[in-house]
Amino acid sequence: MKSGLRIPERASRSLDYLAGKWWFYVLMLLIGFGLLPPYASKGYPREEFGNVISEGLTHAIIYRLVDLAWPSALLHALALALIAAVVVWGERASGAFDAWAFATYLAIAIGQGVGVSDRYGLIVLTGNVVLALLAAASWGLECLEGRNKFRRAHLKPRRLWLTPLAAWAYWSPIEPFRLDPRYLLVGYFGVAY
Repeated sequence: MKSGLRIPERASRSLDYLAGKWWFYVLMLLIGFGLLPPYASKGYPREEFGNVISEGLTHAIIYRLVDLAWPSALLHALALALIAAVVVWGERASGAFDAWAFATYLAIAIGQGVGVSDRYGLIVLTGNVVLALLAAASWGLECLEGRNKFRRAHLKPRRLWLTPLAAWAYWSPIEPFRLDPRYLLVGYFGVAY
């Protein structure tokens, strides 16, 4: 290696560079929603593109974890435990948090990006899978690099407005205004966007 940097460091720096460019986000939007059409084993005409995506999302394989209830409850409890660990122990818990985020995004990439329906057969939402794998890869790099710094000094009052949004994401009701309290324990948090 000419630069003397390890591969994870080079990848991390490249990702930092790309994240600072506006065109990178436009490219990701195009990849996710246009350039990579979904695959369906039974095929489909071009005009059913949106229906295939909808069918793939509603029949995603990872939703079976929610149907079973106990895996979803376990994921919710694990997330709360990791958040508490970060609050209490700060950087000492960052590795566990990073590993959880990596595993979660990897599971979402495969589990929410792949579905099976009677109408289209096996559906792979290729754009979604690529984007979620990119998010998983960035967390994987974080696991190798360990650049996250969870310190109480970083908790600034001006950032607390994000707390209700985080709570909403944790609750993750399927229908935005159907606030079913069961989703606080067994919902789609941790298995889907």
